[in-house]
Amino acid sequence: MQDRIQDFLSTKSIALVGATPRTHKWGYKVFRCLIGHGYETHPIHPIAVSIDGVPCKRRLADVGLPIDGVSIVVPPAQGVEVCREAHRLDISRVWFQPGAESEEAIEYCEAQGMAVIHNACVLRELGC
Repeated sequence: MQDRIQDFLSTKSIALVGATPRTHKWGYKVFRCLIGHGYETHPIHPIAVSIDGVPCKRRLADVGLPIDGVSIVVPPAQGVEVCREAHRLDISRVWFQPGAESEEAIEYCEAQGMAVIHNACVLRELGC
């Protein structure tokens, strides 16, 4: 797992599905951590227009730029669909923040040959 984490963190462009402007939520904390560490961060939120001045997209396909990896901070029931969209877009790195993972989503990623990370937190790994 540590090799996957290092590979993910060596990328430049990360989409954050579940980003939120609500500062007390994990989706905001992960967003600020990624931005603070210099990552080109693409917040994905179905309603929010922007977070701290960074424009939000409604889904991964709306980013329109190459995405190296996707961090997921949504309820587990939504994770599989996010993984399917990531696979369709040739995004091969997926990081489930604690509580966002499901066995179904993890198995889907593994079956598609995607590098999936779970039981690890971006905040902890980056020291935020």
